[in-house]
Amino acid sequence: MKVNNKSVSEIKKLIKDLDSAKKYLDIAEVIFLLLDNKGKVTLINKKGRKLLGYSNKDIVGKNWFNNFLPPSQRDEVKAVFEKILQGEVKPVKYFENRVLTRSGKERLIAWHNSKLLDDDGKIIGTLSSGIDITNQRLAEQRFKQVVESSPNGIIMVNDEGKIMLVNRETERLFGYYRSELIGQSIEILVPKSIRIKHIGFRKSFFLNPETRPMGKGRDLFAVRKDGAQFPVEIGLSTIETDSGIAVLSSIVDITERKKAEKILQDSEEKLQAILDNTTDAILIYGENGNVFKINNQARILFAKNERKLENISNIIPPDQISIHQFQLDKAKNGTNLLDYETERILSNGERIFVSVALSYMPGEDGMYIETTRDISERVIMRNKIIDFEKAQIIANMAEGIAHHMGTPLASMLLRIQMLKEDMEHIDKDNKFIEKLESVEKQIFYGQKIMQRLLKFASKPLNEKQPFSIKNIANDAVEILRPLLNKKRIKLVIDIDKDYTVLADGNLIQLIFSDLIIKSIHAIEDKGIIKISANKDESNESLIIKISDTGSGIPEEVIPYVFEPFYSTKTAEKGTGLGLAVAKRIVQEHDGEIRIESRKNEGTDIIINLALYKGVKQH
Repeated sequence: MKVNNKSVSEIKKLIKDLDSAKKYLDIAEVIFLLLDNKGKVTLINKKGRKLLGYSNKDIVGKNWFNNFLPPSQRDEVKAVFEKILQGEVKPVKYFENRVLTRSGKERLIAWHNSKLLDDDGKIIGTLSSGIDITNQRLAEQRFKQVVESSPNGIIMVNDEGKIMLVNRETERLFGYYRSELIGQSIEILVPKSIRIKHIGFRKSFFLNPETRPMGKGRDLFAVRKDGAQFPVEIGLSTIETDSGIAVLSSIVDITERKKAEKILQDSEEKLQAILDNTTDAILIYGENGNVFKINNQARILFAKNERKLENISNIIPPDQISIHQFQLDKAKNGTNLLDYETERILSNGERIFVSVALSYMPGEDGMYIETTRDISERVIMRNKIIDFEKAQIIANMAEGIAHHMGTPLASMLLRIQMLKEDMEHIDKDNKFIEKLESVEKQIFYGQKIMQRLLKFASKPLNEKQPFSIKNIANDAVEILRPLLNKKRIKLVIDIDKDYTVLADGNLIQLIFSDLIIKSIHAIEDKGIIKISANKDESNESLIIKISDTGSGIPEEVIPYVFEPFYSTKTAEKGTGLGLAVAKRIVQEHDGEIRIESRKNEGTDIIINLALYKGVKQH
């Protein structure tokens, strides 16, 4: 930034403007410094204060030369100041000197200086704008050192294509002395057959300069002083110079690399042909997980639709990263892993079950060889067998329970009915008769449950009829009312409409009863159980929710609660069949059931059933 000479009136106006524009000065990226004719600071902006490390009051009014310049620079800078006061601005309009910061460090500043005049034209001080160029000068020195010591050939070219700079390696590569190249056109180093094209490429690059490799996708050649051509690799970058933008080229002779690449390419083509001749996916990756070779089957599974498989972690499910690392460590320690089952992520994001064989090849760049086979169908079949076996166990248990409970229930019913007959002559107020009838009713319900359990175990066709969900909920609650009262649990039924579903009412009531009992068990003492039902307008279904304020279920347990024989309770308090049975009943009614819960925050069990529309069912 250049600052012109100012008169006193202009300076007053400037000071006023500076005060009103303080915000601008404080965000300016240059230093503003105002000195009077004694060398004292009358103004310095935020940039200057920050550089020196002082507050405004610590600078303004102080002698600039004695307080803020290194002793070695004071006399020289004072002489410059005196020249400006004498009106000799031109020789020192641009001047560089060091300043001394509060921490004792020195910074190199490039100043643009101007004189300040009063209304009579008398010089009364100086106004300078400065830029910290300390890092710039260091960078320039380092740049020269780096260029000269670079193992690559370095050439700097201006926008006219003239060579401005070369290093020692460039002399060696091309066989020229430095003096023979400086000032010459860069095309002197380009094969004659493409020199005209190169001029066009060069001009095009200067129109849109960017750091990039030269000749991407093409083989590049350079020519030596003796006319011999050799393959090169060239990197281009731009650099600001005093004369404008220049291009810095880094040149590497890749003759030996090309020979080695040809040998390696031939070997890799043979290896790839072998790898592609297998139906298993094969992946070869380094200790950092970077994949550098896969076969055709691996591309089909993991790198389809232009997806790049850069690191093995891209196909490892996040929850299995630690397990995978454990297997890598085992393989590295000499254990060849064969047919261990895990999961991988396909190109489309789907997780599949795979069987993996893993081995480690030691060396300077150790690598893992992983053979992966898709075993999704095998796992599905195995799970079906397991589910079938679990279903058989449930059926056998249900049959046994029904058989062994049937006789005691019938005996109890007979005795209750006999007691009712005996009490008719004694219990004139019917108090005892009412209690016996309540017991009789629950025994009937127990018998009905046993019958339904037997039918459920044998998987018959459900006896579906239109049922009111509200009635089913009321009947289930009525049976459990004594247990609710005993634990001082408030039960709320929030079903505002008489929703109807096509269902086996006894089985749905069985679900309600079992889920309410689970909620009762989850509440230690006092609490709330709420049963609600609302229509889901999006798919014409009914959302039934049974909520409690109990102890909740840990998040990590929820995925397993619908598995047969999985229970969060002790063996004396549950078998783990309740939710498995509930899930099966709901699914046989073409519905869905899920759980939302957090430990110590209660549980919501949500059931979706289709609403009955009055259409005849077959």
